[in-house]
Amino acid sequence: MTFIRNTMLGICVLAILLIGCSQAVSTGDNANVNTQENTGENIEELVAESQEMLSADQYEDAIDLCDVIIELDAECHQAYFIRGNSYYALNDFEMAIENFTSAIELDPESALKYFTRGLAYLDSSQYEPAIADMEYACELDPAFLSEETLIREAYTLLNSPASREPSSIPEIADLMQEVYSYGETGQWRNVYSLCNEIIEIEPGYPDAWMFRGMASAELGDFEAGIEDYSYAIQIENDYADAYYNRGRAFLVIGEYNLAIHDCNTALELEPHNISAIHNRAYCHINLDDLDAAIEDYSQAIDIDPYDTFAFYSRGSLYVFVGEFELAVPDLERALDLHPDDPEISALLEEARDGLNG
Repeated sequence: MTFIRNTMLGICVLAILLIGCSQAVSTGDNANVNTQENTGENIEELVAESQEMLSADQYEDAIDLCDVIIELDAECHQAYFIRGNSYYALNDFEMAIENFTSAIELDPESALKYFTRGLAYLDSSQYEPAIADMEYACELDPAFLSEETLIREAYTLLNSPASREPSSIPEIADLMQEVYSYGETGQWRNVYSLCNEIIEIEPGYPDAWMFRGMASAELGDFEAGIEDYSYAIQIENDYADAYYNRGRAFLVIGEYNLAIHDCNTALELEPHNISAIHNRAYCHINLDDLDAAIEDYSQAIDIDPYDTFAFYSRGSLYVFVGEFELAVPDLERALDLHPDDPEISALLEEARDGLNG
């Protein structure tokens, strides 16, 4: 993840500045340290030298020197932290997390250490502990709120649907890779054609019907899309994406009760599908069931407290029904997450006027 890697480099530099040890000593060969000559009196110098190695991308040398430091002083949290950063840079996330954990045990009030361990969890696809660490870092030091985009990314990844298993038929697996590529670039006619090829090879392959349905819907033929989604569901009755996409198609053509039914089924299969919750809320609004829509947006916020759209939409509904005392905090949170948005700002001003009026 490039965005995490770039942030991590910045945090490594920040760590070097924050640890603040004495000026590094010169040892010639980086990691060749005589442990008999280096006692507790020059631990800080060794830590400073390991910082320099880390900042110079000499990760193995930094690890070796930190090993020496920890032999001399097993409670040197800086050494564990630098060693953790070095392992992280080498993509050894398990060792990075182990060292960050040791550093945190010795220095439990360090927001930087929690946030950095959170990044290591995030890069190793352990999203729940990543969120816990990064959010706790923000509690310890609100300055880390500036990195909220990373926390939002963790929530997004946590709530993403599980990947589908590829077909055991190599020809179909290869064609599906093309389908994914064309779908990502919006080339839906190509998706449609490829799905037809797959269906000719294996008529019972549900993904081909589901993606052909997506292609039809994206090309404006929602009825054809619904037919294909329904056939995918007939083949695989717990196909969450097919229920979700069919519900979305029902929503577009105004069949709100059918859409809600499919959203409910999709959520039974994938409870963290926030898009399905948003779609269900839209249907409830169009059926004039605003209380249900508010419940939907509340559910979305419980799953992802960085969901700007849910805060804004729930705040909008509160404004509409005149519950300004509830609208204001929702809209303030939406504006915190999406600063300088003129639409949110205008509605927040309206809510505050209503509250004070």
